Amino acid sequence: MPQLLTDSKIGSAIEELIDKADEFLWLISPYIKLHDRIKDKLKIATRRSQSLEIVIIFGKNEDDVSKSMSRDDIEFLKALPNVRIGYEPRLHAKFYASEDCCIITSMNLHQFSQNTNILSCWGLLS
Repeated sequence: MPQLLTDSKIGSAIEELIDKADEFLWLISPYIKLHDRIKDKLKIATRRSQSLEIVIIFGKNEDDVSKSMSRDDIEFLKALPNVRIGYEPRLHAKFYASEDCCIITSMNLHQFSQNTNILSCWGLLS
């Protein structure tokens, strides 16, 4: 049943999506700065499900890719099993999905967004 989520419920929904993913996890956002909670969730998810395939797509900032995702976050993700990372300079979408649900939103997967965005509207489809 589709749901409309606001404020901090969006970040919680992304964390829950990661918690429940067994087959695949797509994290698509132009700007990515992983919150420590997200990193912990990703580590746990990859230990829990050895076959979990994770796809990360980020974009923007053709002249300086590090403004879209830091080298530290890229290295963290590359250290996890079954992770593919892609870069699309024209990316504007923010989409997070697993085999059971997807989240379409305006929030980047960025620590600042998760800590400070207020009254953002999110759609959760499951």
